[in-house]
Amino acid sequence: GLMLTVLVISVLIAYEFNNVYVPEGLENKHAYKVTGLVMSTTGFLAKSLAWFNIGTEVSNFREILGYAIKIEELKRTEVNVKKEDRTINGIRVRVYEPKDKSAGKRPALIFYHGGGYAFGHLNTYDLFIEKILEKQELVAVSV
Repeated sequence: GLMLTVLVISVLIAYEFNNVYVPEGLENKHAYKVTGLVMSTTGFLAKSLAWFNIGTEVSNFREILGYAIKIEELKRTEVNVKKEDRTINGIRVRVYEPKDKSAGKRPALIFYHGGGYAFGHLNTYDLFIEKILEKQELVAVSV
C-alpha cells in the first residue's frame, strides 16, 4: 500500500529530475533542475488534489507555488534591491532598482511573467529578478 506508493513516487521524481532539459552555459545546472522538478511536481499535486475534488487545478497550483515561494523567502538574506509597487494605467507593476544608486542612467529590463492571469503574480518572481539585479547594473519592471 503506502510503501509501494512512496516508492513509485520516489522513482518518478528521480526520473523526472534526471530528464529535465538544461540549456548549455548555465552557471548552476542543479538549481535549474530542481526548479523544473518543483514546477512539474507542483503541477502533479495540483491535478491530484483537483481529482479528489479539492479545489481546482489552477487554484491548487497557485497555492502550492505560493508556499514554495514563502519557503524561499525564509531562506533569503539581505539583498541590495529596493522594490516599489505601482499602478500604471490600471496595471500593477513592481519596480526594482539597486539601493545604492550610482549616478547616471541604467538599462531597463521589463519582465512579463506570462502567467495569463492564472498562475503566478508579482511576488512569484521577486527572487529571480533580485538575482538578476545582483549581477547586472539595471532597473527592472515586473508586469
